[in-house]
Amino acid sequence: MGGSHSRWVSAFAALVWASWILYLGTDDRRRVIGFSGASSEAIQHIVAFAVLGALLMLTVRRRPWLVFGVTAAAGVIGEFAQLATPDRTFSATDMVFSVAGAAIGVAVVGPNGRVSVLAVMSIAALLIAFAPLALELSVVGVDTSFPDECSAPPAPVEGPPEIVLGAHFTPGGGDRFPISIDEPTSAVLREQLIATDEFSLAVEFSTTALDQEGPARLLTISNGAGTHQVNLHLGVERDGISVRLRTSCDIFNSIVVPDVVTSGVRHRVVVTWGAGSLDVWIDAARVESAALPWGDLDRWDPTYPITVGDEVGGGRRFEGSVYAVTMWDRRLDDDAVVDATAN
Repeated sequence: MGGSHSRWVSAFAALVWASWILYLGTDDRRRVIGFSGASSEAIQHIVAFAVLGALLMLTVRRRPWLVFGVTAAAGVIGEFAQLATPDRTFSATDMVFSVAGAAIGVAVVGPNGRVSVLAVMSIAALLIAFAPLALELSVVGVDTSFPDECSAPPAPVEGPPEIVLGAHFTPGGGDRFPISIDEPTSAVLREQLIATDEFSLAVEFSTTALDQEGPARLLTISNGAGTHQVNLHLGVERDGISVRLRTSCDIFNSIVVPDVVTSGVRHRVVVTWGAGSLDVWIDAARVESAALPWGDLDRWDPTYPITVGDEVGGGRRFEGSVYAVTMWDRRLDDDAVVDATAN
């Protein structure tokens, strides 16, 4: 009876972990564990599928190759399921990580299977519980307190919007990516924006490459490709627009708006932020309005450079042309956005 009960417990635990794996396959996976980039992908997939494989093996205790096949198939299906989500990303590398995790999980279940499974789950729990905290400490230091009223923005600042950043480029005329914007400096821009805790960013661009990933950077205020290294970025992900924004209430705000970029078309995209609403417009049409916990911009790193067309250090080069970048210290109203994107 005890053995049967243990198997039911193991089976239920496997179901819970399978649900978490589905979450890995269909949501923003970097938020689950906190690491950034390739290390995040590897750790999440290997650990998750190692635990699932170990639990299933502990439940069945026979036919390890069949258990491995089922677990590995779940990893492959989970990655394909990502294609049905708004960002529609796919990675063969992630599938390899999942299959490797499945093999590890099945292999650790031996004569002391239950002990091995508990050890694997304990390691996984530590990673999931403490990695985000460790990441936050590395980003914002020991002061990790958040404002008491993250969802209660102050009253809008009175007065007309002012342009705090403006640059025009001549594609083919000597401007090659990455392009650094030195005036204003990132520190000066930050001071201007935290005075209002609002902004609007407009970028005019065109591309014929609808297979770009990363996302490729149109404009970024960052110090690398990691999620935790970004104040603000506007980029292209295949035929979608990607926005990342750091605030004092959420370091990792990230959205992707698919199916809005057309090959060879000169687009004008505007992103506005204020009062907890992140809005994306393209060619005078609002294509996204995401409600996010309001947070001020105090935690923008003033040392991050302002770069057009690629990430600092490379690796996210935009294939196409950027014609103009404009930033205001206010959230533009609808009429102003339409004017900013009018031909």
